[in-house]
Amino acid sequence: MTFEEQCTQAASRFLQTAVLVDDRAEFQRITDHAFEGGQDNILEDPSDLAASGVTLKTATAQKSADRLDAGAITTGFAVKGLICSVLKPTATGTIQADVLRLAPRSDMIVLDWQMGDNGDIAMGIIHNVLEMDRRSGGRLRLFAIYTGIRDLTTVSVQIATDLPYLTAGSNSFEYTNESNTAKVVILGKGIANDHEPGQGDRCAEEAGLAARLISEFAKFSGGILRNATLASMGHLRSNTHRLLARLNSALDAPLITHFALVNSAEDSTQYVADLILQEIEAQVPLEQIVARFAGPESVKLRIAQCYEEGRTAKIILDNKGNKVSELSEAVAKALVSDPATVLKPLIPDFATILDKKPEDIAGQFGADSLAKRLYGILGENFDEGVQRHEEFAIASGIRFANGESYDFRNRSLPSVRLGTIIEADDGYYLCLTPVCDSVRLSGPTANFLFGRLVKDKSKFNLIVEDDGHRIRLLIDRKNVVLKTIELRAAPDKTVRVERKYADYVVPLAGDEGNYVRWVAEVKPMQAQRVVGSITSNLSRIGLDEFEWLRQLAENWSG
Repeated sequence: MTFEEQCTQAASRFLQTAVLVDDRAEFQRITDHAFEGGQDNILEDPSDLAASGVTLKTATAQKSADRLDAGAITTGFAVKGLICSVLKPTATGTIQADVLRLAPRSDMIVLDWQMGDNGDIAMGIIHNVLEMDRRSGGRLRLFAIYTGIRDLTTVSVQIATDLPYLTAGSNSFEYTNESNTAKVVILGKGIANDHEPGQGDRCAEEAGLAARLISEFAKFSGGILRNATLASMGHLRSNTHRLLARLNSALDAPLITHFALVNSAEDSTQYVADLILQEIEAQVPLEQIVARFAGPESVKLRIAQCYEEGRTAKIILDNKGNKVSELSEAVAKALVSDPATVLKPLIPDFATILDKKPEDIAGQFGADSLAKRLYGILGENFDEGVQRHEEFAIASGIRFANGESYDFRNRSLPSVRLGTIIEADDGYYLCLTPVCDSVRLSGPTANFLFGRLVKDKSKFNLIVEDDGHRIRLLIDRKNVVLKTIELRAAPDKTVRVERKYADYVVPLAGDEGNYVRWVAEVKPMQAQRVVGSITSNLSRIGLDEFEWLRQLAENWSG
């Protein structure tokens, strides 16, 4: 299996719905059965149906070149386990509104180019759906222009002109948005002879359109983490009924009892939210999905794809990334399981490049010393590699942050709690107050404990994205600076973050308008780790003892 095939598998598990808009859509007469083999080919899983080799029978009626066989389209989607809604514009001009209503529940939107105009309807739909997605925080979505125009370049040029915020890829018939969450592809109706020479690879007949769109979706949505995520969400979509069966209406009375006994709406609401999250986790077999789509073999397939595309893995030899050594595909794959062993024979070559003795650099390529050496593992240059590693650190540690990529329009503004990062006049601070002490506040103000965070590019344990600026922060457990800050409580008995113009702030006790900036909220486990590290250091016992015994005996401190 290739990595591309694995991406397609993950996409197939996730995708469910599509919308197709074409003013020439017509349902042709299909012979006998839509699927060869008749009713005997009943399979429980759509992926089983697709894998079984079931094919579509062709329509008996001769289709005019400018018509679209909607029956073949919808049946082709059904073979892949997808639902496709076909819309035909009318003279009333409501098609854009119709698509916008369906867009929140559609993974793919397929548009004819000429619907009584010169692409204006298609371009308007793409623009408005992208804007709607942007306002809601973004959505993974594929747009396809499916057109009978002979020269597909005409469409490509028009998209580049009218939608300049989309970026063309290496293929001039594909465009993506800035966040790479939406892709627009241009496909030709019919066969190669229906379009200009050299555009045959862009063609798809109606019965094969669904398979082509799944492949196009997989190309831009794929990735090790994305594949595992898509497969997980696909499993959840398919098994929502199990979740609802567990959390059924018969549990309403006990839930009301819980509200009454706790006598705190905020705590009870959070309890319900946690309960749903735990049930979602229980219904999704994450271990198996991750093992399949993000395990060692998937990592090796991703490395193989890199080499197929002409990019080679590099290992960084110096601290600034000026000197690198390219690795063979076999070595790059072996790094996944045993880096020290596989790199040991290469140390003399590394030493030659660095103009040093092998024994002088051997310690830099052990299993515990590779953190700064693998920035080019998928062919990236040094700066790109550092940036991507920082992005992964942010994804691993930060729940949400102050910036355009986080949208609080559809959720409550966060409250100050364990893990909240603020910026005061004298620098950054991390909240160390336990969650239980940050709710049900009894007065108009409350004191919260914060630990000082220091900017440090070389030593850091947190990375945050603060309004477009990436910052490395350190809280030193052996030299921690603690500070108590009095904050103003909100009506819901928490300290609630407030929006002030384009920024987010935390209200201080005292005069109105006295604030510190809210920066981010660290994920709970990361915040607990910081607190555990600080408290364990503070609780160490200093003891004078016989030095020989201290060094040779079991170390009580671990």
